[in-house]
Amino acid sequence: METDPSADTVSRVSIPEETKQAICAAVFHKRWSRDDQLLSWFLKILKDHGFQPPTMDEIYSKLEHDLGPLKIDEVMLRSRDLFEILEHPIFANTFPTTSPENKDPQPPFDLGGDQVKATKQAWEVPFVGPAAQLLREAIDHMNTKRHDADYANFLPIVQSSGMGKSRTVDELARRVFTLPFNLRPPADKTGYPKADPRILQCLSAPEGGTASQLRDRHCIFFEQLFKAVHQVLKGWPTFSSQEALAEYFRTWLLDHRGSLYQQVCNECDKRSANPIISPNIDQSPTMGTGNFAAAAPTPIKPFKSANQPEPEQPQELRSVSTAKELSQVSTKSDSVDSPEWQAAQSLIELIRQKSGVQPHDKLALRTDNEPWTPRPVWLHIYFDESHPLTSDTPSAESNQTRSSYQILCSVINRFRTLDLFVVFLSTNSKISVYSPPQSLFWSNRVIDHKTPGVQAPFCELVFDQWRGNKYLLFENEHTLESVCQSKFMVRFGRPL
Repeated sequence: METDPSADTVSRVSIPEETKQAICAAVFHKRWSRDDQLLSWFLKILKDHGFQPPTMDEIYSKLEHDLGPLKIDEVMLRSRDLFEILEHPIFANTFPTTSPENKDPQPPFDLGGDQVKATKQAWEVPFVGPAAQLLREAIDHMNTKRHDADYANFLPIVQSSGMGKSRTVDELARRVFTLPFNLRPPADKTGYPKADPRILQCLSAPEGGTASQLRDRHCIFFEQLFKAVHQVLKGWPTFSSQEALAEYFRTWLLDHRGSLYQQVCNECDKRSANPIISPNIDQSPTMGTGNFAAAAPTPIKPFKSANQPEPEQPQELRSVSTAKELSQVSTKSDSVDSPEWQAAQSLIELIRQKSGVQPHDKLALRTDNEPWTPRPVWLHIYFDESHPLTSDTPSAESNQTRSSYQILCSVINRFRTLDLFVVFLSTNSKISVYSPPQSLFWSNRVIDHKTPGVQAPFCELVFDQWRGNKYLLFENEHTLESVCQSKFMVRFGRPL
């Protein structure tokens, strides 16, 4: 069915972001087996929020009992945004021109030249295109195929500004439990989303610091990060799916990201300065004085907490992992014995339980399964604007010089037996910095063909995704005057 261009003004973007989140949570609080059930419930929730959607009878009548054009099946699979349903012409004359919570008739992006506000509001527009789904499929496939190969649990995305890298990984965070970081330098005030300057400081080499010291610091950082997030999730209910938990945690981070990361970095600083700390192993690890579990928002009513035993917190064997030469690769047993690995395993097990997966005695390691057993990613971490780490270099301890990025990758490699996957995003770096040729890789195991798992960069992002799958221009239908207007030029984004 053709889409009426005049109906493209159906105002899903005019619905406040808070209302969208509440509607999504209400709609996806359980799994739907039929598209008509999801649509009927969606219409009810819209009406409860003061909108005026058509009735199911009206929709059936106008669509001749064929709901296919609404593509609700894609919405149920979470490969299409829920609010894209409203772009169909059937909603054009039944929705008010402005929502009851946003009666300003001003166009949503007419913000008087304020680029920061315009960018923020553009960020909240529902995601367009399949890039997030493609990325999820890619990392799940890589995670299955890599088994427990070295340097195979991370992936670079290096593309031009405006290609949608940041929006794509943020959209992925609605589907896979994600810990997001933005490492943009504090001096750069032009970027969006907001940077995490304390995280950049925590992962960068201190003045005069050595490579092994930085590697230990990275180990401590991950250990404390995973424990802090574990503490947050411990008091939450059990959700209906991995996607429901991921969406809820992403929303929670909007208000608590700064305080959570500040607490992690403070603890990292304290333990790095005093590496001989050995707490009583009978005590559950804590995150200082911060209590993020208490700060968690009140769960939405439809979520029911299951009577499942909480996983036992990992005992802290030591505060700082034993430093190793960077030219060496830590063994499986060394990784499993480390506090950061145990903290990661405990967090992933809790994520699985909070996603509705029945608890079991032990989370199977990747090495315990057949090589091609499907292993979806359960914990996704991304470092946006990660290029500062590629040029940051601690003091060399041998004839080899390592960047902070390479050291971070060696620590991430310690989690290779878990379903954890990391994505690095950058605009300003050369692709060879993130994915060097095999002969120039920083690990001898890669150079000597002893590990085949290094991932190729993800390059399936495109900048010409347009709402409604419309073409950006048509031959012989535009005048020179019209193509020079701003409203035409902005269709092509910043790459042009």
